[in-house]
Amino acid sequence: MGRAYKAVGQPKQAEESLHKAAEIYMSSERDENAEEILNEILELRPETVNVYNSLGVLCRKKGDYATALKHYEKAIKIHPKEPNIYYNIGRIHIDMKNPEKVESYFSIALRLDPGFKDARQVLNAIELGAIPES
Repeated sequence: MGRAYKAVGQPKQAEESLHKAAEIYMSSERDENAEEILNEILELRPETVNVYNSLGVLCRKKGDYATALKHYEKAIKIHPKEPNIYYNIGRIHIDMKNPEKVESYFSIALRLDPGFKDARQVLNAIELGAIPES
């Protein structure tokens, strides 16, 4: 549907349909298909924050942390007050064993959304020593 909307000049509807397709692919572990669709969305609307965030998630799953961080940085430029992006960056720093950055990013996520339970849990784990601070 997304490609049909794109062909008839309806980019907003195309983006919505393509994003649904990407979500379906991601939920069924078909990451390569999801990545193809997400890149297609970027061609339509490069300012779409969810696409950069989703691409970051896919890259993180593949262990490509540098590329994931680049996608998240683009997402932050578009939507600097989105706590999920900071949370995802914090998760990468856990994977990369950069504990000094972990606390910073999870704290930002929690400051932007005080009810962000997952960010609070990570910060609690840091306080308890479950995630080494250095």
